[in-house]
Amino acid sequence: MAKIKCCVIKIFMKIKRKLLVFAFLVFYCADFSSAADISKLRRSLQLRLDELTSCQKIPGLTFALVFPDEKALCLASGYSDIEKKRKMKPVDRMFSGSIGKTYLVPIILQLEEENRLAIDEPLKNYFASEDWFKLLPNGNEITLRMLLNHTSGIPEYVQKKELWIDVKQAPDKIWNPVERLQYILGDKPIHPAGKGWSYADSNYIILGMIIEKITVNTYYHELDKRVLKVLKLLNTTPADQRKLPGLVPGYSRLGEPFFFNGKVMLADGRYLFNPQLEWTGGGLVANSLELAAWAKRLYEGKICSQESLAKMLSRSKTKEGFTYGLGVIIWDSDFGISYGHSGFVPGYNSIMEYIPAHKFSVALQFNCDYVFQASKKKSHEIAAEFIRTVIAFLNSATK
Repeated sequence: MAKIKCCVIKIFMKIKRKLLVFAFLVFYCADFSSAADISKLRRSLQLRLDELTSCQKIPGLTFALVFPDEKALCLASGYSDIEKKRKMKPVDRMFSGSIGKTYLVPIILQLEEENRLAIDEPLKNYFASEDWFKLLPNGNEITLRMLLNHTSGIPEYVQKKELWIDVKQAPDKIWNPVERLQYILGDKPIHPAGKGWSYADSNYIILGMIIEKITVNTYYHELDKRVLKVLKLLNTTPADQRKLPGLVPGYSRLGEPFFFNGKVMLADGRYLFNPQLEWTGGGLVANSLELAAWAKRLYEGKICSQESLAKMLSRSKTKEGFTYGLGVIIWDSDFGISYGHSGFVPGYNSIMEYIPAHKFSVALQFNCDYVFQASKKKSHEIAAEFIRTVIAFLNSATK
């Protein structure tokens, strides 16, 4: 009887979540679609989306825009499943990849606000007595800030060929943090601590360990309590098992060190390997609507103090054509500054951006990992096209 009751509750919660998402979309999108100008904007955005999926260059994608007044516009194009000819829907969920780092940073900053850590303290304060730490490149010189802005010099464990050989051999493996880091322990640092910039999920794995050490809770528990529930992000959930509700199939064309080619979802709905591997390097499934909503709330200071937000947006130089704050990419474009992050998981690409001068945000998700090869444009360049269209619309609306 208890099992039946449990199943009924789970089904009810699933239906409730879908109804809430539907209500959200109807409330926010219906108002706009009734206005001629918004219909024109919608058609313009949809046309560009359809161009990206024409001839299946990109299998499918979703787009969301959150206006300055919090109303939203959500669109989709192409297929969520090519083989089954299933059309992509605006609310479809995908892995958001490294965008997940943007959810971890405010948790660290909240803990600093609570005087439970300081981002300029040395990392050795937490792990000096542990055997693995003695082999961590630059371990004794690293601060928490260097982990947050990728200036630690720690190598990237995700780029190790040996990791992906092990993943292929044990796709169901549940990884602990040290097992992830073991692939770079004993390596030479990329550069001296604080003297360069080199992006690495390894930095955020260690930050996740710190959160769990301080709070004596799992990272996902703290994320749910401090962020997801507070902002009612109902469709942003942990990527902690191979079969995830609402995840659409992705498509891959990755080479070394990965082993993926083609559809990355099995017939029974399982991902090719346990995405729990990603953890605090990303570790979430979401849809474009909630990514855009998150970007707007995060960079408008709705989840941490203005002082913490200023720290988050402090720039460090990179080699990649943008600057980086604490878990945030800062782009300088012809339309001004934008804050956000991109994300990649085998089979998927995502990007979210907030434009402070105009107080709106956008997000795009692609169910493929070859966006650049297919479109000859980086995800930020594609997002920038949509941003310019929205700015032109907002400017015309104020005249």
